[in-house]
Amino acid sequence: AGMGEKTPTRVTASLIFNNLSSNGIDLVYAHSHEAVLVPNGAGPALGMPATPARMRCKSAVTQVRFLQPPLSPSPVLAVLTHHQGLLYSPDGKRILLSVALPTSLPPGSYLRGVAACTTGNASYIFFGTSGNGDLLRVNATLFGDATEFSNLCSGAVSDLDSGEGGVLVAAAATNAVNGTSEVVLMSLGADGAPVVSARLPEAAPGLCTSLRVLGGTVFCAYSTGHIRTIDLKTRFCTAVVTAHARWINALEVHPSSGMFACAAEDGYVSVWRVLRGGKLAHIKHLHAPDCHLTGVAFVGQGGTGVAATAYDCDAVMSWRIEGM
Repeated sequence: AGMGEKTPTRVTASLIFNNLSSNGIDLVYAHSHEAVLVPNGAGPALGMPATPARMRCKSAVTQVRFLQPPLSPSPVLAVLTHHQGLLYSPDGKRILLSVALPTSLPPGSYLRGVAACTTGNASYIFFGTSGNGDLLRVNATLFGDATEFSNLCSGAVSDLDSGEGGVLVAAAATNAVNGTSEVVLMSLGADGAPVVSARLPEAAPGLCTSLRVLGGTVFCAYSTGHIRTIDLKTRFCTAVVTAHARWINALEVHPSSGMFACAAEDGYVSVWRVLRGGKLAHIKHLHAPDCHLTGVAFVGQGGTGVAATAYDCDAVMSWRIEGM
């Protein structure tokens, strides 16, 4: 496929994992110490020059993500930094909560990975951390103070996501000398405390840079260019695909069509469909020549397109996916 359209923003994207998020209307990504919100960037403004809202933070931004806690009346915009986690109103105009990085963590630690998860009648937002790989939890409707949970992950968290039934999944580094990573499956107790149900280390070296949960499957992207899928019920790896020639920096699932997309250092966005039986069908590779891609999201009416950000491009690139 061709280059697609560009939505000029005059702001490049930071070189971090999963550096693009969509709520179906707006787009947001990180640039240095800022969260860059592109109004209507996921809809009518696609391909049109945009004037983004830029939320300045006191330290470098490590991740941005729109979240819709299941029991919360409204979505939130999560902005993670080296020193704190910030929850904004979806338009980025109001700070709803600030969660400080615990002083108990090793020097140089930062927040990385964020997800909303529900158990019983309570919704929570979890933040991942580097250093010891601890998790922080806040109530998604009452907010209040954060609760810290230790010894859940073996090393720095690279991503978090959640599934139905109080399932929380983390991608994290390990202490292994060969540089392997692990996927940690957790379930929330009645009190909202996460309990590890399985640790799934990789046999070969490689970092799980990003993961998403869709139905009963976890989709994992790796620095080796591979995609792996894990069945939440059996906890077995159900598919392994060589999707890219270099690091995959982002993975996102379509909210309703059974599709997912990856963005990689090789300058390609790959789009895939999940078939019956868990098999993966390749749909297409979308080329962004000479671009170091850092984020991917589904955009357009009903998510009929895919967008990407790049470390070396001051625009959001987008392509329409025919036949969706």
